Parts: sequence; structure tokens; C-alpha cells
Amino acid sequence: LSQHIGAPAKPIVAVGDRVLVNQKIAEACGVTPTLVRPPGGFYNQASLDTLGSMGMAAIMWDIDTLDWKTRNAQNTINVVLNQVKDGDIVLMHDIYSTSADAAEVIIPELVNRGYQLVTVSEMAQYRGGIQAGHVYNRFRP
Repeated sequence: LSQHIGAPAKPIVAVGDRVLVNQKIAEACGVTPTLVRPPGGFYNQASLDTLGSMGMAAIMWDIDTLDWKTRNAQNTINVVLNQVKDGDIVLMHDIYSTSADAAEVIIPELVNRGYQLVTVSEMAQYRGGIQAGHVYNRFRP
């Protein structure tokens, strides 16, 4: 499981929020999150140190579709299919119908090209693992 973290500019609040959110997720799902995608991709050494102390790593992306900005399914499809490489992490947002429309094209095409779609945790496990307090944006072979 992964989650967003609060603004790194307010690490005290972010830590308190993350601890509470992690506890609630653990209570509901029986699993404690170990991964975080910082909102907007903003992080600094202090936030990485904090994540490390919580046993968490920051997960970024290698391909930013800008789907939140363009809200254009064909653009999102083109960005992913023209740039994707083995081990990439693709950033898309599930709150836009155009992103969902793009995913319906992207996913079967990636499978057709021989890619296996896995979670970040699975990909990291296959490619050497994740260390708390570190940041990752791809897991290339």
C-alpha cells in the first residue's frame, strides 16, 4: 500500500498525519504502508529522513503523463507508449475520466508489447528491493 504525504514544508504536521493515517490503514487493511508518493513530487532531505524513521520510502515516477493538465486521453496514450521502458513508473491520476479512457488503451497495448504490469512493491522486489528513506522513480534491469 502507498499513500500521499503532506507538504514537506510542514514536517511536524506531516509526520503526525502520516502516523495517524498509517494506523488507520493498518486497522482497516491489516497492512502498514511502506511507500509514499509525495504530492506534486515535492520532497527534501528532511522529508526523506522522516520517511526513513517511519520505515517508508518515497516513490516518484519516470513518466509524467501530465494527464491532470491536458485531460486528453490520446495525449496520455501517446506519452506513455512513446516513452515507456522496462522498469518505468508511470504517473496517472484516476480522478479524470480521460485518464481512465487512456488506461483502457495503454494497458492492453503494454501487455501486447510483452510488459508485465506489477505494483511498485513487486517491481522493487524483482529489482533489488527498497530502502526506507530513499526515493525511487524507476526500477530498471
